[in-house]
Amino acid sequence: MARQNRVAMLVDTAVAGDARVVKTAQFISEQGYDVLALGVQTDPTTPTEGIGDFRVALVDVADWELGSRPVPGRLSYRTRGEARGRRRELARRRRTLTDRRAPDRQDRRLRTLARRSSLLLDERIHGVRQRLTERNDEALFRRARNWLGQPPQRRAETLSRGEALWPQLDPNLLEYEKAMAPVLADFDPGIIHAHDYVALGVAVRHARRQPYEVRVIYDAHEYVPGLQGRTPTHLGRCVYEATHIGSADAVLTVSQPLAELLVRTHGLMATPEVVLNCPEARALRTHPEFDRDVRSDCALAPEVPLLVYSGAISLRRGLDTAIAGLAHLPDVHLAVIAPPQPEARQFLLEAAEESGVGERLHVIDYVPRQVIVQHLRTASAAVHPMVHLPNHEIALPNKFFDYAHAGLPMVVSDVEYLSSVVSELGLGEAFVAGSSEDFASAVRRVLAGEQEFRAALTRADLDRWTWESQTDTIMGVYQDLGIRQGSAEED
Repeated sequence: MARQNRVAMLVDTAVAGDARVVKTAQFISEQGYDVLALGVQTDPTTPTEGIGDFRVALVDVADWELGSRPVPGRLSYRTRGEARGRRRELARRRRTLTDRRAPDRQDRRLRTLARRSSLLLDERIHGVRQRLTERNDEALFRRARNWLGQPPQRRAETLSRGEALWPQLDPNLLEYEKAMAPVLADFDPGIIHAHDYVALGVAVRHARRQPYEVRVIYDAHEYVPGLQGRTPTHLGRCVYEATHIGSADAVLTVSQPLAELLVRTHGLMATPEVVLNCPEARALRTHPEFDRDVRSDCALAPEVPLLVYSGAISLRRGLDTAIAGLAHLPDVHLAVIAPPQPEARQFLLEAAEESGVGERLHVIDYVPRQVIVQHLRTASAAVHPMVHLPNHEIALPNKFFDYAHAGLPMVVSDVEYLSSVVSELGLGEAFVAGSSEDFASAVRRVLAGEQEFRAALTRADLDRWTWESQTDTIMGVYQDLGIRQGSAEED
């Protein structure tokens, strides 16, 4: 097949569990392209077969520990880990300063004095090198922050500075490239569809090395500067995206607010096209062979109020607020449909016991993607209590679309974009993020007006929230770049 019809779908996950990547790869494959989804091996049991009509390859990526990140400078320690190791060594020497093996007291005193003098000198040298390490590291961080703080046009004129900074801040990014580069070279794609910032850099740098044109499409799933943490790694990722995004031939993203934010942050010439993370049409159908539903899984009668949350468990998702809120809702149950996260599940169960609602919390395993909507339908309402974080303010989560297609009224936290859509369309109620009392009040309003909210959902144009309605945008981007199936000459 012609090179221009070979598409590498890059992502720093194991592919199979990444719905957006799988759906995109499947759609592009159905258009006649030869698609390879290239991801990262996180578990030896992760499947690479039967995911879709495309090939999957997973690579092992070496992982740098934070303490092994190189520190610039001649006299400073090479890494912070080396500095910590030296500090521990000096502490051990101080604890064993007295030489008790000397044959007499005078000899012992002289030997101890000599060892103390040597130790004091080494400690002073260590102190100087430690201060240089911290000073050089801070200078690196300052250069990175200053570079990122420049207007996008100025950054574009000084890309070489950014290129010099990110490998020092996050060496792991180079490891992804080392692992993926041989597979890309062997597959020899004409198009690389890069999902998220890690894949973006790998794609752009591969394209630059080729003597022929390789098109790069960047699919931005989140706002990188808005990710949690103010570590060297986070700073490195921000610089990494900023140095490569301008080399992408086209940019896709997950919401209009994020598209506009990417333009402002990076000075993009064109606003990214928005492709929502909607479920496929087949996931909206009833599958007779699947005989489970969330209410039956909880062994609850039809008249019992049942809230449902579907997704990963973390403090950022605000589930502790929802559980605490159950204490103010004596008849209401909550089902959490989540992946197998033993520690996270234990946290929820303990939180429920502390709030006295242990018998009304039900933790259920994920169901297959194509039956999620069917499984949800018997709940009374859905909840999404996530906390205020930059990325939470600007996107519609996947589960929003699942809830809508399941016909469930929603109780959502007052994160900006999600709450505005829910409010504007009359799909549910918002509450103050982190407030269990306000959560309970919103639940009462939704349960009292359940039929009105369900009616609003039937009036909403849900067809626009299907994956099939989004694929025209993807195909339009490929065609705008002059990428058409069968258009390239054979290799």
